[in-house]
Amino acid sequence: MSIWKEAKDASGRIYYYNTLTKKSTWEKPKELISQEELLLRENGWKAAKTADGKVYYYNPTTRETSWTIPAFEKKVEPIAEQKHDTVSHSQVNGNRIALTAGEKQEPGRTINEEESQYANNSKLLNVRRRTKEEAEKEFITMLKENQVDSTWSFSRIISELGTRDPRYWMVDDDPLWKKEMFEKYLSNRSADQLLKEHNETSKFKEAFQKMLQNNSDIKYYTRWPTAKRLIADEPIYKHSVVNEKTKRQTFQDYIDTLIDAQKESKKKLKTQALKELREYLNGIITTSSSETFIAWQQLLNHYVFDKSKRYMANRHFKVLTHEDVLNEYLKIVNTIENDLQNKLNELRLRNYTRDRIARDNFKSLLRECQSKSKQILDGQIFILI
Repeated sequence: MSIWKEAKDASGRIYYYNTLTKKSTWEKPKELISQEELLLRENGWKAAKTADGKVYYYNPTTRETSWTIPAFEKKVEPIAEQKHDTVSHSQVNGNRIALTAGEKQEPGRTINEEESQYANNSKLLNVRRRTKEEAEKEFITMLKENQVDSTWSFSRIISELGTRDPRYWMVDDDPLWKKEMFEKYLSNRSADQLLKEHNETSKFKEAFQKMLQNNSDIKYYTRWPTAKRLIADEPIYKHSVVNEKTKRQTFQDYIDTLIDAQKESKKKLKTQALKELREYLNGIITTSSSETFIAWQQLLNHYVFDKSKRYMANRHFKVLTHEDVLNEYLKIVNTIENDLQNKLNELRLRNYTRDRIARDNFKSLLRECQSKSKQILDGQIFILI
């Protein structure tokens, strides 16, 4: 069991306490360092968290930041039998230059000149370190000059200001302090800044909805009281000068879009399910004889819902109700009945035509017989029946 314990001071900063020696330190003891942290340290990287608890990684030397663990190259172990000894010179400006015994220094050039030839003059890499007291004013000035307001998140400050403004790195090893400065800046904005933010309602709504989108705990069924607890520590909610009514209405507008999207998704799913159900029922309702079909009760007892493995295997059918299946069944039955009625009408029409022709022929025969009867010499009358 480790003799070191992790604790927090009144401001929330983490420190480490030795239960044996009763001493405390800000630096994490080696006993508590994980393999991942050790690998990061060996390569000059550190891990930190944003305001919303998201872990990111940064390199204080190169000023690089990353949301994922950087891919480090494996270190090459020194060869045991090295023919040339290496001579190291003292560190100048934080960099060491090594010359091997077999190399010759160019005449007339000093080590400092050689170092300056390869020096990186990036402002981000050459920031003068300040104490937190010295850096506070400049850090807040940086936020003001970049027009940071309550619509910004701390992760946006890291990704935007951390990559282009050297003042972000005046204190490079304490992201918690930077977050505190961000909170302090938001809490002490001038009346002009607050008035400007108040008038830029559209900007607030856009940023507020973006914040809601990034919160995976907010669903289409989430209520405002629940949402307030979920976003209570978000700068845009905590420090915005926009009134509570506007915040709630913006939240409701966002929820309405989620509800509409949910309805549209269900509608598409049900449309697809009904299409597949129609094909399924068409295959089993009609039997070998096109003039007969399976009765509803028989269908219900053997072919749908939990009575049929084939039906249950279709995941789209899960959204269908008994009413949906009955409606589709009735549509198919009505279609079959209409087809039968149309066939019957066609048959009647053909029979009517055939009967009419037969009647006309019979009448013609009668007229012919009547004409011949007049020629009978005995004068007998041929009675037509």
